[in-house]
Amino acid sequence: MIINKTGYSVEILDDTGKVIHTFPTEGSVTLSEVSDLVGHATYNDDNDMQGVPVYDRGNIVVELIPKLDNTVYLVTPDVQRACPQRKDFLVPDNTKIIDGTTIRCQSFIRGRRY
Repeated sequence: MIINKTGYSVEILDDTGKVIHTFPTEGSVTLSEVSDLVGHATYNDDNDMQGVPVYDRGNIVVELIPKLDNTVYLVTPDVQRACPQRKDFLVPDNTKIIDGTTIRCQSFIRGRRY
């Protein structure tokens, strides 16, 4: 089973460009970044303009998607990059976005290409 969590409808094209299958969107995966305050920057010679916060880039937190037997998920490149260990995540490859709502592709990518 393939579950589409890209937030777009995904159309699969054959070699001639004809749509041969459509995976309707079943929502999208939420990404958020958790950052830590590490200090404050000063930006003049008198050091009296303190207060510009400096953050360490944090970890990307991904909405939990359960691993299911015989199931893969279509996800965005950002989700795949955040979860490289998830072999059940596929990304549409060589895509074209139609009207901002549909992704067209001829193949999927799994792994660390993104």
